[in-house]
Amino acid sequence: HLLCLGLMAADFVARALRIQWILRGLGSRIRFGEAVTLNAFGDAACALTPLRLGGEPARLGGMLRARVPAPAAFVAISLEVLAAWPVIIAAAAVLAWAFAPAWWAAAGPRLESGARRAWPWIAVVALASLVAWRLGGRLHRSLARQLRRPLLRARVYWRRMVAWPLLASAPLTLVDLVTRVAILPVLGLAAIVGAFF
Repeated sequence: HLLCLGLMAADFVARALRIQWILRGLGSRIRFGEAVTLNAFGDAACALTPLRLGGEPARLGGMLRARVPAPAAFVAISLEVLAAWPVIIAAAAVLAWAFAPAWWAAAGPRLESGARRAWPWIAVVALASLVAWRLGGRLHRSLARQLRRPLLRARVYWRRMVAWPLLASAPLTLVDLVTRVAILPVLGLAAIVGAFF
């Protein structure tokens, strides 16, 4: 259990430092405790909302409560996500390179036969996605006119951003990824060990 708590603590520290540094790069500052709190609220909102949709709005609310200007908070979350994706994609590529051939040999035939049986549903989902994409394009044009002024304010913060917080966030994102993945086997191991003792 202590190892699980250590992994959780490392995750909270890494994520708090990451958002703190990105906000500092934008010219806004929050205390470490505020960064931990807004990430905890984001985690709670993710757990309580479908598809984890409430996490980023909750974190945005936490930044606003910490008196970060709204455009800076929005840009900070955007930059954090953009800086995290290359690390996540690289980690996924390493895992795919290491494990995908064996996984595909075991799961591939079943997936192929399942896809052959479910082709009507696959076609419906593809058609619905195409319709949603077309409707989204129309909505985008309408929203772009309404959001022009707030986006101009946000652009000021994009230009203000310096490179070091984004570069420093890469190892913090890796710590976040490793601790979140590692906690499940550690919890499983703790349950097995607890069953025998």
